[in-house]
Amino acid sequence: MVGGKAKKNKEVTDMSLVSPCLGCAHYKEVEGQLNFLLEQLKSKIDGHFICEFLNSLLEIDRKAIENLVEARVPCKQELADHPNVHVYLDEDGQCKLGFLGLLNGILLAKENRILVAFYDEFKLKEFKLKTLEELKAEYGKKDKTG
Repeated sequence: MVGGKAKKNKEVTDMSLVSPCLGCAHYKEVEGQLNFLLEQLKSKIDGHFICEFLNSLLEIDRKAIENLVEARVPCKQELADHPNVHVYLDEDGQCKLGFLGLLNGILLAKENRILVAFYDEFKLKEFKLKTLEELKAEYGKKDKTG
């Protein structure tokens, strides 16, 4: 963009910038580059990255992220039975899927940690990354009254 106006690019010389098309002679070359980038992203995106990213989004629009985290959508029993998906069972016995239940399923498939949403006075304060062992140690204890 120059002076507030977008410049039109009349010629594309780098084929890696062109969307891959199944009929394109350069498809295999582009497909290889895209697969390489995908593998790079997979290695860079981990629980710490996601946690930091979500916390940065809280600073931008806390209410939107809070609404997203608290939203639950009905789901089929087959989805609830998936080993990596964590669902909520409402008072009517309906399985419901939330954002963190899906995201934590992905994280558990990759690493032994999940994202935990921390609230202060009913407002979403921050996300923290916790191992399952940390959660058991912190929240799995019963108090002295039983």
